[in-house]
Amino acid sequence: FVQPTKSRTIYPTVRLDYNVTSKHRISLSGTHNQLLSDPDTTNSMQAIYPGFPARGLQDSARWSTQLSVRSTLTPTMVNEVRFGGTGGATKFSPNLVVDMFSSSGTGDMKGYGIAWSAFKNINNPYPSTTNSAREGSTRVVENTLSWLKGKHSLSIGGSATRGDVWLQNQRLV
Repeated sequence: FVQPTKSRTIYPTVRLDYNVTSKHRISLSGTHNQLLSDPDTTNSMQAIYPGFPARGLQDSARWSTQLSVRSTLTPTMVNEVRFGGTGGATKFSPNLVVDMFSSSGTGDMKGYGIAWSAFKNINNPYPSTTNSAREGSTRVVENTLSWLKGKHSLSIGGSATRGDVWLQNQRLV
């Protein structure tokens, strides 16, 4: 059967460069990606049979940002410091609730996730009984000092990166 789907993805991106003085420049860029897909066909969370209400959507707000400051300290020495980050939670089937397994009509499973697939390869009447969410994020700080002397150049610097992740899963029935 053919079922309706709705999907909306927004990708606004901004970049700003500003010359504070002739020797100092600031650059900033960022994006915030909002995605809403109902049902979540990427992860096969659409309704399996007509009349069965169990289905899931995907909702996420992902972002990234970067800020840099470049300074000409002397005619032969330049320093650049950069800060950055990424993140944003992705929620898989946040709309999946117990009531989807206890509806009136064709899809009423009396509150149970009955696994029909155990009987002669019949598809289960629901895509999943679990919703989940996760986020992987990073934070970065870098600094580079460059020095030019005649035909030679020397760059020295450092970088620090922090990565975090969280996961959440909940089986409903």
